[in-house]
Amino acid sequence: MNSPTVSPREGALEAALLRKVLDTVAHDLGGLASALALRADVMPHVAPEVSATACAAISNELRMLGAQLRELSGPRGGDTLSPTRAGSLEHWFGLLTRFAQPLLGRGAALRGQVLPVQVGSVAVHELTYIALALLHAIHDCVASNHTEVLIASELSPHAIDISISLRDTTQPLSLACVHDSPWTQWAQQRAASAQIGMHVGDAGITLRVALHNPPSALEPAPHT
Repeated sequence: MNSPTVSPREGALEAALLRKVLDTVAHDLGGLASALALRADVMPHVAPEVSATACAAISNELRMLGAQLRELSGPRGGDTLSPTRAGSLEHWFGLLTRFAQPLLGRGAALRGQVLPVQVGSVAVHELTYIALALLHAIHDCVASNHTEVLIASELSPHAIDISISLRDTTQPLSLACVHDSPWTQWAQQRAASAQIGMHVGDAGITLRVALHNPPSALEPAPHT
């Protein structure tokens, strides 16, 4: 099977997006390393159970970061050592938040109102990169420093609609400025190749993911 042709511009945008992701990973790993070094310094002077609890928390955060990095690398089949599990929108939003909030910066808050809908590992992977690109477009063109980006979902009989909207402290803000952004165009191309519907309007952006097993879509995600 021939690989899809990627233009130099598309390749540059994808590389820039991956650099943003790696910057976040480097920052988080640095913070965890500092926390671990601090814990090692004080460990001889505190109760063993306190040190054990703190080290367990750091270990869990490292484990979560590693799992999220594996998800960003793409779905893996059952013949691998760590196959990708089916994902829910709630799980996806947690993954997105780690990498999207640093991209948006301190002036914008990311908030989610998503349903516990099972969308599959491939959809989770594609939605992550599409949403990161769209949030990059929002960051580049919206001047307000006190904004809230809301990601919400709505279930229809055979699909789940994911909306991205923007507001400041008092009212909704227009997203007309993202129409011509190269990040939006890149997201549209990736959505089309992943068979994810995408509509960009002044009031917000909508992504539509088809559900192949709608009756069980709202079953709670398995605990991991």
